[in-house]
Amino acid sequence: MKIAVDWTYDAPPDEVWAMTASTEFQDRKCAEGGALSYETSVTEQGDRTVIVATREMPTDGIPDQLRGLIGKSVTVTETQDWGPAAADGSREARVEVAMKGQPVAMKGRAWTTVSPTSTRIDVEGDVKAKIPLIGGRIEKAVGPVIRAAIESEAQVGKEWLATHAG
Repeated sequence: MKIAVDWTYDAPPDEVWAMTASTEFQDRKCAEGGALSYETSVTEQGDRTVIVATREMPTDGIPDQLRGLIGKSVTVTETQDWGPAAADGSREARVEVAMKGQPVAMKGRAWTTVSPTSTRIDVEGDVKAKIPLIGGRIEKAVGPVIRAAIESEAQVGKEWLATHAG
């Protein structure tokens, strides 16, 4: 199942990057996204920045028949592997979301498009469930949950920039 989400922050790319690459912001997005528990890290690896957020998430949004297979919660690890800034401040990342103990994952990319006063972020991914016969149903159930998490991050970012920017 394909997922595509975009949003724009009314902030220049350096402010958006400072937010994105801070563990304080990563912790806040996990907490406000409904995580039961979480752990985040931001590490520099050469000219790349790797952001990892591991969260225990409730499975409330998953249909009952599938929740029986997954349980009451699932551990989700999101990895963003960001490249260096281009001359204009834009960046691109590989994005992966994996669910511990589940044959469900999303692989995709994120990128920024910038202007002097705003930064647009696009995220595209493909959710795959490697389960014969019911994989498509699981993808359709999990896809909206992943999309909602991305949209929640966008909202948390807008609130963050309103109080931390400048």
